[in-house]
Amino acid sequence: MKVTSLNRLPSVTLVTTHGRMTIEPLNQRETLFELIARVGIPWSAISAFSSRPDGELVLLPSLDAPFSSMRDSSEILLHFNRNVNPDLFNIQKYDIAKAEDGPEVSSYLYQQIDNDAGTVQHILKGLSQTECQELVRQHVHNFITENFSAGTSFVIGISGGGDSNAMLMAMTSFDAFDISIQPVILKGVADWDAGVPRAQELCRNYGLDLRVLEETEVRDICGIRHDRDLIHTYEASFPGDDFEFLGTFLIRRALSHMAAKTGSIVCTGLNFEDILAECLYRVCSGKPPLSFPVRQLRSTRFAYPLWMTPKKIIDGCFPKLSLDNYEMRYPCFSAGRNLYYMMAYTLQSKFPGSAERLVKGMRELVDKRGNDIQESDIFGAILNEGVSLEVSERFNRLMG
Repeated sequence: MKVTSLNRLPSVTLVTTHGRMTIEPLNQRETLFELIARVGIPWSAISAFSSRPDGELVLLPSLDAPFSSMRDSSEILLHFNRNVNPDLFNIQKYDIAKAEDGPEVSSYLYQQIDNDAGTVQHILKGLSQTECQELVRQHVHNFITENFSAGTSFVIGISGGGDSNAMLMAMTSFDAFDISIQPVILKGVADWDAGVPRAQELCRNYGLDLRVLEETEVRDICGIRHDRDLIHTYEASFPGDDFEFLGTFLIRRALSHMAAKTGSIVCTGLNFEDILAECLYRVCSGKPPLSFPVRQLRSTRFAYPLWMTPKKIIDGCFPKLSLDNYEMRYPCFSAGRNLYYMMAYTLQSKFPGSAERLVKGMRELVDKRGNDIQESDIFGAILNEGVSLEVSERFNRLMG
C-alpha cells in the first residue's frame, strides 16, 4: 500500500523561456499569492497551473488558495506570460560597494544596464555622510550652473528637515559664480514651529540670517483670519483631506511674497521621489508633466535643485536632523497621494536606474508639450486640475 503524507506540499516551479526555478512554500497556510510576492514575481505576469495525479494540468483560478488545499497536486507550474527573462532585473542579486570617507549612514541601489551585452548589474553602494553630502553638492551645483547666472537671488524655503537642510548646505558651497541666498521658515503650525530651532542652527553654521515668518505675518500674507485655529478649521471645512495640501499652498504663497520683494527665485526641497510621483499623477490624469526643475507660477519662478536626488541620499547628509523631522510627521489619508508616492517608490526600488531615465524623459515631454497651469484669483496658480465652485466657496470661508 502506498502511503502519502498528509503534510506533503506540492512543488512550485517558475517556468520561463530562459529556464526553470524551483520555489519552496513556507508552510501549508501560505497562499500562492504570498509565495510569489515573497520571491518578487509580479502576480500579473504569471498563469498558474496545477498538475493532478493523472498528469492533467488545470489552470488555478485564484492566487489566494493556500497550499493546504493543493495536496492533490504534485506540482504547481507558474508560466511566465512573456518570453522575457524575469531574473535579469532580480535586485536580490547585487554586488556590494563599501562606503568611503567614514562610517556608513545610508545606502543606494544602482542599476547598470548593458543592452548590447544583454546584462544588468546591481550595486548596493554604502554611503558615508561625506559621500551623501558630496553627491547632493554635485547635483545642486550642476543644477545652478545649467539654469542660472551670476547675481541670481534665491529665497529658500527651510523646514528644518533633511531636504531643505541638505539643499542649503549645497547652495552655500556653490562658488562657480556669485549668488544671493535668503533662507525663510514659516511659523503657525506645530511641525513648522518645531523645525525653527533646527533651521536656525543650520543657518548659523553657514553664516546666514534665517528669516522667520511669524504666524501673524503668514496669516497677513495669505489673507487668513486671526481668530481661528487653522488646522481645526481646515479639518472641519475639508473633512478627510490632509492639511499638507493647505500647508503647501500657504508655503508657496508666503515664499512668493518674499521673493517678489527682491526679484528672487524661490527654491524648495522637492526631491527625486516627489518629482516622480507628480509626473506619474499627471500622466495618469492624461496631462503632460508640469515644467521642472524650474517652473513659472504667475510672476514667480520656482526652482527644485534636488529634483534628481533620492531621499535616502539626502537623509544621509544630516541623519539626526532628518530623524527629528520624521518624528514630527502626521499621517496622510489621501488615497491619491498615497497611491502615486507608492507607485514612485515601487518603480524606483525595482528599477532604480530606469526610474531616473523616466524622470529625465518626462522633462523632455514638458519641453515639447508645455504647461497647462490655470490661474485663479483665489488659489493663484492651479497646478493639477480645476476647482469646483463649491470647493472655492468652502476655501473662501476657511480663509475668512
